[in-house]
Amino acid sequence: MLMRNCRTALAWRTLKKLDQRTIDLADHTQYHHQKENQMTVTKQDVISHLTETTGLTGKESRQVVELFFNTICETLASGEEVKLSGFGNFHIREKVARPGRNPKDGTPFEIKARRVVTYSSSPILRRLCNEPE
Repeated sequence: MLMRNCRTALAWRTLKKLDQRTIDLADHTQYHHQKENQMTVTKQDVISHLTETTGLTGKESRQVVELFFNTICETLASGEEVKLSGFGNFHIREKVARPGRNPKDGTPFEIKARRVVTYSSSPILRRLCNEPE
């Protein structure tokens, strides 16, 4: 599903280069940012990690990461699910309209129907997150 959305020849070449290499994104200790006991990995961190571990140029790494996230966004926007083995699943959930209340003044209003993205982590990721350090 994700591969069919790769449109450019550069993207295909870059993905072919990555095909033969193992990228361990779990080994990102030097790329995370510490903020009040929380670690955050940014898109730029992933790009830097790809550049250093795969031999791709910074521009190629940025294109791969952007293509990856754009493909996920487009797939979800079209109503399809995204399943990433070993990581988790992204689903679109339809929410119906419902009554709500303004918390400041208590005025009732209708919360409109909408679609939301939900995420379910894979058992592998859950197990990794729950291992004692």
